[in-house]
Amino acid sequence: MALLTEHPAWKELQAESRRAGEWHLRDLFAADPARETHYMRTAGPLTLDFSRERLTAGALQLLRDLAEEAKWRDARDALFAGRIVNPSENRAARHPALRGPVKVDSIAESQAKMLELAEDLRAGKVKGATGKTIRNLVHVGIGGSDVGPRLLEAVLADGRGPRLRFLANADAASLRAATRGLASDETLVMLASKSFGTAEMLRNGQSLREWLAVALGPKAGAHLLAATAAPAKAKAFGVAEDRILPLDEAVGGRFSLWSAVSLAAACAMGRENFEALLSGAAEMDAHAAAAPAETNLPLISALTGIWNINLLGFTSRALLPYAEPLALLPLYLQQLEMESLGKSVSSEGRALDYATAPVVFGATGTPAQHAFMQALHQGTSVMPAEIILAGQDDGPAAHRALMQANALAQAEALAFGADGGTGPLAAQKKCGGNRPSSILLLERLDARALGALIAFYEHRVFLQGLLWGVNPFDQWGVELGKKLAAPLQAVLEGRKDSPPARVPALLQRLGGKGREGHKGP
Repeated sequence: MALLTEHPAWKELQAESRRAGEWHLRDLFAADPARETHYMRTAGPLTLDFSRERLTAGALQLLRDLAEEAKWRDARDALFAGRIVNPSENRAARHPALRGPVKVDSIAESQAKMLELAEDLRAGKVKGATGKTIRNLVHVGIGGSDVGPRLLEAVLADGRGPRLRFLANADAASLRAATRGLASDETLVMLASKSFGTAEMLRNGQSLREWLAVALGPKAGAHLLAATAAPAKAKAFGVAEDRILPLDEAVGGRFSLWSAVSLAAACAMGRENFEALLSGAAEMDAHAAAAPAETNLPLISALTGIWNINLLGFTSRALLPYAEPLALLPLYLQQLEMESLGKSVSSEGRALDYATAPVVFGATGTPAQHAFMQALHQGTSVMPAEIILAGQDDGPAAHRALMQANALAQAEALAFGADGGTGPLAAQKKCGGNRPSSILLLERLDARALGALIAFYEHRVFLQGLLWGVNPFDQWGVELGKKLAAPLQAVLEGRKDSPPARVPALLQRLGGKGREGHKGP
């Protein structure tokens, strides 16, 4: 597989990017009064306006040439056909199958079981070991098994169903917060882990099992659930076989929110919304699978990223959702993009001499304007922005108008800037503009649109991985830290079964000869 800089179009793109140093967005808009229309594409409930990116028709054509040379259509077809696209683990990536329209039997069965349980929990039909109604659900996971369901719950919760708590961090404070005010005999614990071997999930799960046992004794296991691709491990942990929701080995954790991992979210949003979420994602899948390069939203966005990162040298991106329910989206995309694409070696083991994953950061709407956006407008580093806003919502019209006006104003200010007027502070007030941004407009922030939006990002990650020559479905860097933590933990707990290769000097100050462990919340 050719690397990014080995494609014939690369040298032409380099020459075009050097000319781009002479472009200002003011001039590009002046040269094409209909530029916004020409640089706008729609798929289902999602519209992409990339007119404020520092692109010309010539640059776009060269980027499409690059995609053709990388055989993007073949890669796309392989993904949807279920062929191997994760070479390091010799697997397909079957997350599109989670949203149909034709699902693999095992996936359909697991989803159906999860949704049935979620509806029963919402209706108060589930009883605990002592006969009391289950009113609480604690979701235990980390990474892809945590932030995806939390995002869905934050956006789509309708106020019905059990009280939800999410527990990801192994910090004891998080454990206490997750159980505070809950009656254990009215609580279920969902253990979400594809491998059922994640240290944080196991530690939190063990502590919660002990917490349940205080009131339930040997019946504590009846209050455990698991979503995993390793059912034997879950069973050995104490989860009853009929309480295990299977996951597909070929679906990575950060692509799994469509699965039984999202039981807690399904409890919050209900079956109808969850099915609408899947439907919106399936719409984006159909678009990504069939749309040509000129109108394919994930490809256009992926190529824009390549242009900004590798040719213009902008190696960070601000994500600005102008919708408070999307407050977790920057965190979700940090995990999806930076864990998938943060690699310096190709899928064939070749060292890369170009940037890959950008640093993704962000916050919602107008609070971001009063936090870090000064740096976006006048800082020495150019940081492209991605602005997300909804066309309609159920709130007061005045609030909606304020949010939409601010979103559009930020895009305009970044693109066109303003002179500083006259007087002693003219230089300080000047905003040079020419700072690129894209706008993603959702028809409204509902389940269908959210499904389309998340699927859009998944496909963009897949295509950028192809263009950079990296495998977006493995994460060896994450595994290294886990491997090193285990022997250090053994020292801190006073065990000598797994001595570390190197003992950091701070270990003694942390209590390196072992301390009595805390049991239970």
